[in-house]
Amino acid sequence: DSGSVSVRLDPEQLLSLQADPAAYGLQLSSMLFTDPVKTAFALVRGEVGASEHLRLRLRIRKSANSLHGLRWETMTDPLNEGRTLMTSHSVLFSRFIESGDFRRTDSRSRDDQRALIVVANPTDLDSFDLGLAALDVESSVEQAKAALGDGIKTKVLASNGRATVERIFADLKEGYDILYIVAHGRLSKSGQPFLVLENEEGETEQISGARLLEEFYAMVHRPRLIVLAACESAGNGELEGDEEALTALGPLLAQEGIPAVLAMQGQITIETAGSFMKAFFKALQDQQGIDSAVAVARNRVRERPDWWRPVLYMRSKSGRMSYYK
Repeated sequence: DSGSVSVRLDPEQLLSLQADPAAYGLQLSSMLFTDPVKTAFALVRGEVGASEHLRLRLRIRKSANSLHGLRWETMTDPLNEGRTLMTSHSVLFSRFIESGDFRRTDSRSRDDQRALIVVANPTDLDSFDLGLAALDVESSVEQAKAALGDGIKTKVLASNGRATVERIFADLKEGYDILYIVAHGRLSKSGQPFLVLENEEGETEQISGARLLEEFYAMVHRPRLIVLAACESAGNGELEGDEEALTALGPLLAQEGIPAVLAMQGQITIETAGSFMKAFFKALQDQQGIDSAVAVARNRVRERPDWWRPVLYMRSKSGRMSYYK
């Protein structure tokens, strides 16, 4: 139909390039930006101008959720193949998620923002055949607080039987803008996502994505932003079949109605995560839109080999989440 262009993506070819993000991004960009798309992109960019923001939203329907497994963030600029597209301050990129939940997100004064920090480090991780290492709880809490900055009030549920699903949602009912989770995340053999949280004894309790969605669905006032600082929380970035991306927590939470979800696509280094989060929340505190804040943060870590791993899922077309009155 008018305005539609068909492009062909080759998953097998992209899979062969996963060890080289630069080559992967170049190939994915060439697949997407065929002549009609590239021409349209050039026209829009020319109209926007070099000094203005260009907002790109990748809209993926539920029927094509397997496309979340592609590393869209690595794409090169079709007008300058020597540069990555998403590390520019002027390019605001997000994966736009449709949701059937139309509940409004209430505004809150900037000075009243609150964040709940959760760090789950079960005492019996080595008892499970999951290859999970113990987390440095103190360092994780310090990093989260440093990223959030002094302008956001925080409460911490960290280890020792405090990082339970019951306590998390009991506290969220008190009203929090941000839920910042540091935990192991894995996809099961059947393709189901889960977070490794704790029970009251501090031992492992695996919480399925379906359970989390049920809990959020029952809430009246939900967080505006969820940060999943967990391995594979946005999928593992590998094309292992439709189920891999379908069941990843990031897009599922956005589909449930969370305004914005910032998740990690595969394993991200502590150094990259720390620098990214600090730059991201600083930009957000400066009242920039969330996609703009992500662009600033990506630019900050652009020299890191895993700069592309943070992924933003959004419902907002404007890039803002009504953080401030």
